[in-house]
Amino acid sequence: MTIRYHLPVKMAERRQCERAKYARDYPEGFKRRRNAEQTQAQRMAQRRYDRRRGGTRMRRLQAQVRDFLGGRSSVARELVGCTREDLQAYLQPPDNVLKWHLSYKVHPREFDLETQAGQCFHYTNLVAKPVKLASSQSPLQLALSLED
Repeated sequence: MTIRYHLPVKMAERRQCERAKYARDYPEGFKRRRNAEQTQAQRMAQRRYDRRRGGTRMRRLQAQVRDFLGGRSSVARELVGCTREDLQAYLQPPDNVLKWHLSYKVHPREFDLETQAGQCFHYTNLVAKPVKLASSQSPLQLALSLED
């Protein structure tokens, strides 16, 4: 018997017995699956967690604005306060910027989104900021990857 890590003999023997029992009970390739009750409990716990987190409303509103800007939804029209074309013209990034992301002059965390959502996501609070390139990526590589 080989003893590793200088464990006391009894402890090493016990660990070896536990591993042998585990290998016997769960042979290689054994699929461990949750039963329906465990799966449902996990889903409910995840829903509770999602509702409890503070940023959930903020993320949902941000997604609505991005979808509105991309033309996939018109839900955020009242929230933004202008048409999609006006928003695109307002957010027009500089000519040499290949990739940009939506940002804010005043971050949404500074607002009470229950009462000030319209003020937070109004087009005057939105800004187009350039995406920073990774140090290994040149602007030419980024331009070629965007063409694909």
